[in-house]
Amino acid sequence: MALLALLAAGETHSEALALALDIPPRTGRWRLAQLRKVGLVVSPTRGTWTLTGAGQRAALAASVPEPAASFAVLDELPAEHRAFLRLIEDAVVSRRALRDVYPSNWPGFVALGPTKSGKTLMGDLVARRFGVDPVDAVRPLQMETPGSLLARRAQTGGDTWTSVASPLLALPLVVFDEFDKAASELRQATFVYLAGTSTYRSEGTLLDVAATTILTLNAERDAARLLPDAYLRRAVVLDTTPLRTVTRDLDETARALARGVLPQVHPDLAPPAAELPDDARRGLRRLLADCLTERGWELVDVEAISRLVLGRWASMPADAEAAVLSVAADYLLVTATRVGLVGSDWPARFEVVVGSAITSIAATLAVARSRQAAHEERQAATARAGLDATLALAGERERLHDALDHALRAAPRGSDLSSSERASIALARGKAPPLRDAIAAARSLAALGELKDRLESDVLVPLGALATVVEARREAAARARVQQRQREADARRQAVLQAKAARRAASAAQRAAMVRHAALQALFRRRTTQPREAVMIALLGAGCLTRESEQYEAETIASKVARSPLGRGLRALRGPDAAPPIPTQLSSATRPAGMWSPRLTPPSAALGSAEPVPVYHMKSRSWYEDRAGRRYQAGELVAWGSPAVNAVLEAAAADEGLPPLTRPAPRRASSRRP
Repeated sequence: MALLALLAAGETHSEALALALDIPPRTGRWRLAQLRKVGLVVSPTRGTWTLTGAGQRAALAASVPEPAASFAVLDELPAEHRAFLRLIEDAVVSRRALRDVYPSNWPGFVALGPTKSGKTLMGDLVARRFGVDPVDAVRPLQMETPGSLLARRAQTGGDTWTSVASPLLALPLVVFDEFDKAASELRQATFVYLAGTSTYRSEGTLLDVAATTILTLNAERDAARLLPDAYLRRAVVLDTTPLRTVTRDLDETARALARGVLPQVHPDLAPPAAELPDDARRGLRRLLADCLTERGWELVDVEAISRLVLGRWASMPADAEAAVLSVAADYLLVTATRVGLVGSDWPARFEVVVGSAITSIAATLAVARSRQAAHEERQAATARAGLDATLALAGERERLHDALDHALRAAPRGSDLSSSERASIALARGKAPPLRDAIAAARSLAALGELKDRLESDVLVPLGALATVVEARREAAARARVQQRQREADARRQAVLQAKAARRAASAAQRAAMVRHAALQALFRRRTTQPREAVMIALLGAGCLTRESEQYEAETIASKVARSPLGRGLRALRGPDAAPPIPTQLSSATRPAGMWSPRLTPPSAALGSAEPVPVYHMKSRSWYEDRAGRRYQAGELVAWGSPAVNAVLEAAAADEGLPPLTRPAPRRASSRRP
C-alpha cells in the first residue's frame, strides 16, 4: 500500500521508491513486479513505474481511514430523534425475543414532517444497528406491490397454488418510505405490518410477521389522518415539523453518520422476564396518565408501551423501574412533538410522580423543558401572527365590502340614462352579490387580493367610469340650465328696464302732450295781440305752420316797359334776339326758400343797356301750410280768433293726437232785479 501511495504522485523510478521506503532496490523491484502481476502498476519505460486505473482505485481506498464503532456520533442528532431511535431499538429487541409469547399488540412507528428532517435517516441508522442492509430495509413504498410486501402466489403443481411470504416479513425491521405518496392498495398492505400481529393468513397460508414497522410521511402534521386511530394507538409518532430549527444542519450530521460505524445490537439480547412486574406496569400507567392530555390518553396503548419497556429492560436488567422511567420519558418527549397530546407542564408532572429517581433521565427532561418553552414561544408568536392576520383579513374584507357598497350607492340613477348605460349598471349590480359572498367566505389575504382584482374589473371600474361620464353630462346640462336661466333673467330685467323706460317716456310724452295741449289751448283762446307781436310769427314758433313756398310776381316794372310800345321799338332796333323770354314764375326749387329777391337795375339802365333785361322779382308773396296741409297767406294770419288761426291750431292739435281745443263756456248772465 505504501508503494501505491508513492506512485499516486506520478511516474517514479524504482530506485527512488526504494530510497523513500528505506528498502533495498532489489526488494523494491520485486514488490513492483508483484503489483504488476495483479494489474495495479505498469512500467512504461525501463526502470520507471506508474499506476494503472485499478491501482489508482486501490491507492484511493487505502487512503481512507477505517471507521471505528462509536455512539458519540449519534449525540449530534436532536434529542427527539435519539429518543425515537431508542424506542425503535427497544421494539425490535422485544419483538425478536418475545414474538412467540405475544401474538399481538406490537407497536409500530410513524415519522412525519417536512423533507430533510431526518425521518428516513433514522430507519437507515436502526437497520445498521441490527446488521441489516439499509437497501433491503428502507423501501420506497411507491416502488412496491402488494405481492412484494406480503406474499406472492406460486404454483406447486397442477392446479395447486401456495403463498410465498415476502422476505420483508422476516426482517428485524422494515421502513416504508413516502407512505403518503403511495397508492391506497399499497397503504392497505402496510397495515398488516402496522397491525402489531405476529402472524398473517394469506389464502390459507399462515405467514410469520417479525418486522417492526416504520412509516415515513413527507407531509405536515395533518398527514396523520391517513392512518386510522386504531393503528396510531399502537404506534409511536414523531412529528419533525416543530423541530425545524434543530434539524437545519441535519444533513451534516447524516454525512458524519454515514462515514462512521455504529455498534450493533447483540442478536441474543433479551429482557430478563417475559412480563413487567406489576409495580413497574402500574408506575408506567400512572406516568402516562398524569402527563398526557385526554386526547393523548385516547391514542396510547399501555400494553404496546410496556413491550418497549421490556426491550429497554434488556439493556438494564437490574432495574425494571428505571426502564419504565427511561421509556416513559422518551415516549413523552417524542409525543410532545404532536399538538395537544402532552400537557404543557409534563416535565414538572413527571418529576412529581417519580420523585428523586430521575438522575438518569434529567437530560431528557431538560430538553423537554427547553422544547416546551420554545414551543410556547412559537405558539404565542403564532397566536400574535394569527391575530394580526385575522385583523388584517377582517379589515381588508370590510374595506372591500365598503368599496362595493359605495360603488353601488354611487351608481348613476335617473331617467336621463341611455339604454346601454342602464344595461352596464344592471350587469355590475348582478355581479355584486356573488362577489360579496365570496369576500365574506375568503379566509386569506391572497384570496381577498384576487377578489379585489375581480371587484375592480367587474364593478368598481365600470361603475366609476359610467358615473364620471354621467356626472360630466349632468354638470354640462346644469351649466346650460343655469346659463339659460341667467339669459331669461337678463331678458326679464331688460324687459322691465325697457318697460320702465317706456313708461317714463310715455309719462314724459303725456306730460309734454299736456303741456303742448295747454299751450295750444292758450293760443286757441287768445283774442288780442300783444304789442309788436305777429300772429304768423307766433304760429311758426309754436310749430303750427311751416313755410311751404314763396310765389313771386312774374312781371316787374322793367318787364312792363319792355312790353310797352317804346320797349318793342327798342327791341326791334336791336334785333329779334335782343332779350330772352320773360318767365312768369320762379319756384322755390330754383331759389332757396326765405331768400328775398335782389333789386333790379333801374329801368333807365335796363333800357340803355345792350344786355337783356333780367327778370328778377321785385316783390314776393309767402305761402304757409298748416299741419293739415292747408295753405294760407300771411294776410290771413294776422289776428287771434280768426277762422284761419283757429283752423291752424286745431290742425296742429289733431296732428299731434291731442284732445280737441275748446273755448271757455260762455258765462251766464246774472239776472238783475228790477
